[in-house]
Amino acid sequence: MSRTDPAPIVGPLDRWLRPTGVTLGQVAFAALAVTVISGIVLGLVYDPSEPLASTEAIQGGVAYGFLVRAAHNLGGQLFVVALLLHTVDHVFSRSYRELSPGDWWRLVLVAVLGMGAMFSGFLLRGDGEARAAQTIAISAVRVVPGVGEDLSRMFFGDADGPLHAVYLHHLVTFSLVPWLVAIAHARRVWAGFVITAVVAAAITAVALVYHPGPALPPGMARGALWGPWYFIGAQELLHHVPVAWVTVAGVVGAVGLLGALGHVPREPGHRWRIPEAVVQRGWLLGLAVYLVVCLAAYVARGTA
Repeated sequence: MSRTDPAPIVGPLDRWLRPTGVTLGQVAFAALAVTVISGIVLGLVYDPSEPLASTEAIQGGVAYGFLVRAAHNLGGQLFVVALLLHTVDHVFSRSYRELSPGDWWRLVLVAVLGMGAMFSGFLLRGDGEARAAQTIAISAVRVVPGVGEDLSRMFFGDADGPLHAVYLHHLVTFSLVPWLVAIAHARRVWAGFVITAVVAAAITAVALVYHPGPALPPGMARGALWGPWYFIGAQELLHHVPVAWVTVAGVVGAVGLLGALGHVPREPGHRWRIPEAVVQRGWLLGLAVYLVVCLAAYVARGTA
């Protein structure tokens, strides 16, 4: 519930979508439903002991496996993009002021877990690009003082071993938990039949012509090894700054600043020690800079 007004909060992007009767939150929720349902189907035939072989079998040896896998990938991408735009909409319009800290943190948590779902799904491909991304992620987590090594094993297992840990977290931590948190945030179990059906139909249509990976096996890949599009910026930054800085900037900077906005004082006369505009604009600027780095790195280094 909102603190001052039970009416739905409308940011500029949702206001632009208003004539369609659809909100970014609904699109994200519908995409999450498509992703989870297609993921259940894939989970029945995927083997984390042989990730690359299993992915190749689904892609080329299981009836309609390529279609379900493409729909799963596209659904996840749409979920992350719609959720990111939904979050930016709240931050830009400062409508987070109308949400309780609990409601705001639920949105932040869904965004973080959604990124985890996309990244862990990419790792489950088991190809050269996925293994390279896994190695980078393990290095980033290991810099956490005291618990880095344990966190690394808990979330990623061994860099060259089976992907049981990644698979478990992809299914539960980054799929089931976000759905439950999204239910608590949206106060509903799903987005609704019509919007879910429309999103599912659109994803299926694109999935007929979209075939995501896998790429070459580890050790055979040549040229640039790319992670997912939202990971390219981190890869580029790691060429220039220590991994600890990237980890701190990603966790403390992005998540911390975003979550802090949910605690902006609403009462007249109460002020933060740090101006609200500094935190709000700092987060938006940081996101914009990171996306520019992603694009620049992709253009400059190419895909060869």
